[in-house]
Amino acid sequence: MKILLTGFMGSGKSTVAPIIAKKLESPLVELDSLILKSAEVQSVSEIFKNFGEDYFRALETACLESALLEENIVISGGGGVLFSNNNLEVLKKADIFLVYLETSFDVLSKRLASNNLVKDRPLFQDKEKARELYDSRLPIYEEAANLKVTTDELSPSLVAERIIKNLNC
Repeated sequence: MKILLTGFMGSGKSTVAPIIAKKLESPLVELDSLILKSAEVQSVSEIFKNFGEDYFRALETACLESALLEENIVISGGGGVLFSNNNLEVLKKADIFLVYLETSFDVLSKRLASNNLVKDRPLFQDKEKARELYDSRLPIYEEAANLKVTTDELSPSLVAERIIKNLNC
């Protein structure tokens, strides 16, 4: 089974995905890590600053296609993975179980601030613009998902448990 976790930045994709992969004994792919490796840079911010978002999205599509060659895999996707037409086409062709980690904007903001991660998020530098981006993405996350799990008050382990209970494997 191919599982893709998606949701806005700070929703817990990178924290929950390894738990699921371990429990299912499946390989784990951090999409952003693949992108950084292929771009030979240290951060997503560096890609955005030096090459722009379009370049990042092209790398994202190539890395997503590569990851989806695996039969059983858990993928932690970036918050924008659903917002490229190329990625949507790739995902439509794949037999994938898409999980949306729903998290309120207030909780996301607190998580990113408490972990000092705002500086590493180029699309969260302006909180007002980040809120607009968040609001615009919600309907697409909801529409694309096979499963939605609200993460606001759950530990990563409980989020993973809920996801695993809902898998058809």
